[in-house]
Amino acid sequence: MCNSEEILGPFLPFWLWVFTANRMSLQESLMCISVCRAWKEHILGMLKACTLCTLRAKGQASLEVMPDLAVLRRLSAPSDKCITVAYETCIEQAAACLKDGTRSSKERCKTVEALSRFADKDHQAVISALCACLDDDDSKIRQSAAEVLGCLVEKNAQHAVAALCARLEDNAPNVRASSIKTLGRLAENDQGAVAAIGMRLKHPAPFVRCSAILALVQISNAGNEDVHTTLRGCLNDVNLFVKREANLGLTHLASKNDQCAFCASAA
Repeated sequence: MCNSEEILGPFLPFWLWVFTANRMSLQESLMCISVCRAWKEHILGMLKACTLCTLRAKGQASLEVMPDLAVLRRLSAPSDKCITVAYETCIEQAAACLKDGTRSSKERCKTVEALSRFADKDHQAVISALCACLDDDDSKIRQSAAEVLGCLVEKNAQHAVAALCARLEDNAPNVRASSIKTLGRLAENDQGAVAAIGMRLKHPAPFVRCSAILALVQISNAGNEDVHTTLRGCLNDVNLFVKREANLGLTHLASKNDQCAFCASAA
């Protein structure tokens, strides 16, 4: 039975040409296709050459090369400082792009998306840039930043949690919803977050109080009596929507408690 080397060997220059024209195929060939070591080294070398040429032509902040650099960084030898430096520079300059008010909203949205896929977790320059984006004039950028923080930040990162708590007062419902969801992921049982969110239960705007209730329910465990007491107090709110959210929140926490009790008895 013929192996892949016998079948494709004579056509290697053609396939390398195809891969050069289509970087996605080149990346997939490295990550997914089982090829001999010599071929992988050929393909890796070609991707590296193409990527570095693009960097020279378009600059370090080009989003086009970010996927290539991520693949090269994963597969290259630790001693290959060239790729490591290029990757770090690309990520840092992309983060700087987010703070550049002269860039279009579309360009910055694409940058946020690219960073969500290729930046390391807890990369300080990226986290700082995303937190700054939470104050952007464009609600789409604020929403994207809130969502991506949930992917790139470890739990209980106080700077990110504080910035997300402030977004509970955002005028855009989609930004508030994304912030609440991310807080549920990052600030579980975080007493500092509970206090920061609790302060917003006294906000004059009912939509902020509703958002605060939703966030409290997201981050609190079922047995937190202080949160139960706080939510019961919200049942006396003058606004019907706030009362409804408080009632739903208490019901949700009770459901959580029942689940915990069931799991404990089953164990």
